[in-house]
Amino acid sequence: MFSWIFISAVLSGIDNLQACSAIGCLALAPGQRRWYAFAFSTAETVAPLVGLALGGLLWPAVLRTVNRYLPMILLLCGLGILAFAIKNRDAALWFDRPGMMVGLPLLLSVDNLLAGVGLSAIHSPMLPSVLIIGATGAVMSCAGLYLGAWVRALVPRRLEFGASIYLCLLSIQMLVKG
Repeated sequence: MFSWIFISAVLSGIDNLQACSAIGCLALAPGQRRWYAFAFSTAETVAPLVGLALGGLLWPAVLRTVNRYLPMILLLCGLGILAFAIKNRDAALWFDRPGMMVGLPLLLSVDNLLAGVGLSAIHSPMLPSVLIIGATGAVMSCAGLYLGAWVRALVPRRLEFGASIYLCLLSIQMLVKG
């Protein structure tokens, strides 16, 4: 049973890996990168607990909200980074705001919330399942942040264009898949 939970955790963590890789490509200060790692790790770990606690009550409302707003928020982030890159301004300043540092990890952890709701339906062992989902999402988020920083170190100039286009394409893919 735990292998299925791990596979679903990896699948739900892919969006964090992708978004965090794009964020990691920005010229974030080490403190900002650590804060994002902490925020994403916390959100990814707490979300399945909340989903498990609330069970089936949230499923329809959360699913509608995620399908509608998350792709648009990622698209706006991508367009915002692109606007900063075109104006030769540092997009990392935009990601230094508390709303971004808290809101983006919370929005991207909604899939873990849904995983927690699903766990309540299949009656799996709760604590190990939640820890597997949370830890997998946290590791994938941190890996994305630091992988993006590593790529930025290799290609330090004008990487914001690539990161913004990547976020825009990711959001368009999410919109098309529905």
